Amino acid sequence: MCEWKLNVLFDTGSANLFVIGDECDSPACSHKLKYNSYLDESYKAIDLSFIVEYVSSAFAKGSRATTDIKIGSLSVETQDFRLVDTISDNFADLTFVGIMGMALSSASENRQLTPITNLINSQALGQPQFSFMLGRDADKTPSELTIGGSNPARYDANSLTWTNLVDNNHGLWKIPLDDCFVSDQPLGFQDRIGSIDTGSASIIMPSADAKTLYGKIPKSVALDKGFYSIPCKTNIVISLRFSGMTWNMDHRDFVLKEGENCFGSIQGIDTGSDTAWIIGIPFLKNVYSIFDQGEFRVGFATLNQP
Repeated sequence: MCEWKLNVLFDTGSANLFVIGDECDSPACSHKLKYNSYLDESYKAIDLSFIVEYVSSAFAKGSRATTDIKIGSLSVETQDFRLVDTISDNFADLTFVGIMGMALSSASENRQLTPITNLINSQALGQPQFSFMLGRDADKTPSELTIGGSNPARYDANSLTWTNLVDNNHGLWKIPLDDCFVSDQPLGFQDRIGSIDTGSASIIMPSADAKTLYGKIPKSVALDKGFYSIPCKTNIVISLRFSGMTWNMDHRDFVLKEGENCFGSIQGIDTGSDTAWIIGIPFLKNVYSIFDQGEFRVGFATLNQP
């Protein structure tokens, strides 16, 4: 039997598993280690095509199939996945060759079971949870995914605060946001819903909310694609509050430097809802996050210092 070790993005903002196949001839597929279904004895094709689109306008197309997979020491037999033969140029600079969706299975196409759900159903996990610690390059801290619970060595258990999902049936990890703060100044965003998304490199909010937020930052200027330029030496601190607990973002996760210019990691993009936010990596680097599929809730805790 032939096995591949493929780097994938663990994405709580989607619920499908896809990998780039050998037959992908899109420019973004070049120079990537690709999956060869012809050498996989457990591979079975399903005669159904798919297309998945992301907020960033990225897309992937291909066909459905099943195969046996391993995630570390955990195994899943006959896992439904998407074999990609066409991807957009957005993926060209990325090092991974697939995405493993970690939202609830109800968010997947045709409600196919995710690898996490299959592991839970097979009683392979100690707890129906998975957890993230996301490292920061500047601090040379590692990232860590724990499947089947959490790693108590990585966080302060006394600070752990849970927030229930707004809708267990929707499938995404959406939780209510109490408010957002700019240097301790509340913005009055009490009715917003945040989708906790490890696959998003930004924090995304409606353009009106972004305008309000950046309006509190002197000398900020609106740019294309919902970004704002900001002074590189700004000492602004962005904070989010969930279930009464306020979490500050490290200045370096908000102020992004590009050459001599700086811009904020918060984008204003209208997705059809005045209250929908996507809470991505810039925030999640500042907390230990636990996703509880048994109780339908998300927990945040203070990271222990390395």
